[in-house]
Amino acid sequence: MLGVVATTGSARTAIAVIGSSLVVWLLLRLRGLPDAIALCGDVALAALVGLSAFWLGPPTVISWGARVAFLCAVVAHYDWPRSARAAWAVSFAAIGGYAAGTVAVGPLPEALGLTALLTIHTALARVVFVVLRATARAVDHAHERIAEQQRQAAVATARRLAEREALATLHDTACTTLMMVSTGAAQSDASWLPARARRDLDALRRRTEITGVVDLADMLHEAEFDHRVRLAAGISGPLPTSARAASAILYGVREAVVNVAQHAGTDVARLRAGRTGDTVWVELVDNGRGFDPAQLPARHRGIADSIQGRCAMAGATATVRSAPGRGTTIRWEVDAAGSDAPARPPNNLARFINERMFDGYRAGLLCVVLTELVVACVKQIADGGMGGFAAWALLAVVGAGLSVSMVTGRPIAGPLRWLGLVAIGAASVVITPAVPDDPVLLGTHWYVGLVGWFVIVLLLDLPLPVIGVVLATHAGWLMALVAVHGGSAQDLAAVGLVPVGVTGFQFAVAAALGLIRRSATEAAQLAERDEAMRREAAVAAHTHADHTRRYAELSREAVPLLTGLADGTLDPNSEETRTRCAIEAARMRVLFAERDAADDTLIHELRAAIDVAERRGLTVHLAVRGKPLAIPRDVRRTLIQAVLNGVLTARTSARITVLRTGTHVRLSSYCDDAVHTAGPPPSHPDVDISTDTEGGALWVQATWPPTPARPPARTSTTAPPETPEAPGPTARTETAAGRSAERSLSP
Repeated sequence: MLGVVATTGSARTAIAVIGSSLVVWLLLRLRGLPDAIALCGDVALAALVGLSAFWLGPPTVISWGARVAFLCAVVAHYDWPRSARAAWAVSFAAIGGYAAGTVAVGPLPEALGLTALLTIHTALARVVFVVLRATARAVDHAHERIAEQQRQAAVATARRLAEREALATLHDTACTTLMMVSTGAAQSDASWLPARARRDLDALRRRTEITGVVDLADMLHEAEFDHRVRLAAGISGPLPTSARAASAILYGVREAVVNVAQHAGTDVARLRAGRTGDTVWVELVDNGRGFDPAQLPARHRGIADSIQGRCAMAGATATVRSAPGRGTTIRWEVDAAGSDAPARPPNNLARFINERMFDGYRAGLLCVVLTELVVACVKQIADGGMGGFAAWALLAVVGAGLSVSMVTGRPIAGPLRWLGLVAIGAASVVITPAVPDDPVLLGTHWYVGLVGWFVIVLLLDLPLPVIGVVLATHAGWLMALVAVHGGSAQDLAAVGLVPVGVTGFQFAVAAALGLIRRSATEAAQLAERDEAMRREAAVAAHTHADHTRRYAELSREAVPLLTGLADGTLDPNSEETRTRCAIEAARMRVLFAERDAADDTLIHELRAAIDVAERRGLTVHLAVRGKPLAIPRDVRRTLIQAVLNGVLTARTSARITVLRTGTHVRLSSYCDDAVHTAGPPPSHPDVDISTDTEGGALWVQATWPPTPARPPARTSTTAPPETPEAPGPTARTETAAGRSAERSLSP
């Protein structure tokens, strides 16, 4: 429309016909056409737009043909993003048509200059497109890497939490039950044992936990607690709680009741539960002997793991208050389900994509700005004038600041943005006297198109109306320069082609980038949901595999023991059953100790297992020689299990010797009054285990790594004479074992 107003005669007719044809063709393109037809039409229309110079007269920058040919050549690279050949075909059709038309009507220098300028702009458009595409691909690759890292982190976290939960469950169920059987808790009354063993088996088999919201009051009412403690319950419901937190609190209460039965010296406790505001609380109180929580040994894991640790993982808290002679109070607290939850954090992936895409947008546009700035420098030197040079210097300072920000990764916002806009405004004021009011000369001035690109780079992340207002202000300023000097309607229409063709195109670029931002955000949200499903699937697969592995390990001894206790095929009062239960409980205690941070992991884990023997009333002497070594976990398990299988068969006392050199470790155990057990012996390809028996005495030795060249010496286990003057059998056997070990392990 501006072209029709700005021209007369055949030029007006040509613009009307070609422009209408172009509009109709673009409307058809919007409806969708096959690629071959679309490409042929684009090439034909682009060439026709360029050839419009035949009817429009001598070539000028404000010519309708120059403006529209520029748009056809530039937009082609975004209209054909998947085919560089198609894009360049349309661009060259527009450039070639324009070159042919302008050369035909002359003059030649202007025709060649404008054709070269059109070619440069097209090349810049391609640069921006390539930068945007490379940025998008880089964002995709970065997203894949980040998603993989997040998936691995989620799997690791889930496996770690599942492992802790499994160990806590194992501690509260199988380990506690087997420990009770091994210490003779079922001698007077074993009626409670089958139901407890069945409950333990169910807990070990169960992998998935209930989700959603449950009533903790109902769970406490229906739960079964240790039969040795009489609970006075005062529970006020309903108590809506997340299922995970309710399960953690219930397990914690069960473990606390077991602690009352075993350690408090009383068989009475009070269990209360209620709700205060948005907090659900549970309290267990006993008036037993109490204890000092700060002096609790690390190997006593009931409070640290089963009560407090499990609650912490579920978002609840457990507080223990106790003192010697003053009883114990344990209080659990958790937010009631339905309370105000913290706001969900923003979509990090969408923010990441936006930030990375914006960096690419600005990098591409900054290439245009810097190139135009160099071209402007050449023009300014040719034109002269201090006002123009001062304006160019201000813009150069802004360009340098933008470049530094892009290279250093600093955001273009805050003071930097507004200082840049102030500098652009100052440049406009300074250059105003030097800007010509003639439409033709105004259209060729270097300042006209450069300002808009600076505005886009500075304001790219602001709302589109803000960018439109600033660009419209710049366009209005150009129109005002012509109007105040008495320009006619044709002059105003002619100069209007410049802001519409340049500033309008710049606004369209900003709008398109805004649409890309929105699409990127939507794509990021979809990708995040898709990745969440992948994470859940990966977590489920790994946790299921871990659960299957753990249950397979338990099925070797713990599950058969619990099954026998549940169906009555095992006598809990037989010495063999009690010994097998003690061995399996000790193995579990070693698993719990493996999670602790200790300076000497082998001795720390060994002491955790020895605690089981001491709870059975055995006296265990431990002798350690040598500095700690880095020993693989599976090797430590085998070494400890080998000697404990011997120690836990003792009736009254046993002795363990640990001898370490710079490269070898040897553990040996001795007991002079052992009970035969049918438990499976441990095995490991890198551990040499030897056993000697004579009469009722049992000696076990485990060495890592094995030394086939010099096999470990075999220590005689002949029973010592039972005379008051003779040293005890344990001491003498340990001394013999120590001497032989030293001989075989010494450098």
